Amino acid sequence: MTKHLEDNLDVGHSPEDRVDLIRVTEAARELSASRSLVYSLMDRGELAYVKLGKSRRIPRQALRDLVVANLVGTMSGVQGARGKSD
Repeated sequence: MTKHLEDNLDVGHSPEDRVDLIRVTEAARELSASRSLVYSLMDRGELAYVKLGKSRRIPRQALRDLVVANLVGTMSGVQGARGKSD
């Protein structure tokens, strides 16, 4: 598989249709979490991922969705899916 396909999955013809995939280590860094926590989130079905051979890649949007789903309180009018507000 080419590096382009491993790093980014192009599902359409326009830039808006492009799926930005990142490695587990990058996801861990962006979440300020360990790699093992990221793997655990994927294994529990809480974080979506794409399997490419033996590797896993995470859509950047899946990270955003995880953060929003676990957001406690509100930020700029955005409320977490769990509906909690502090």
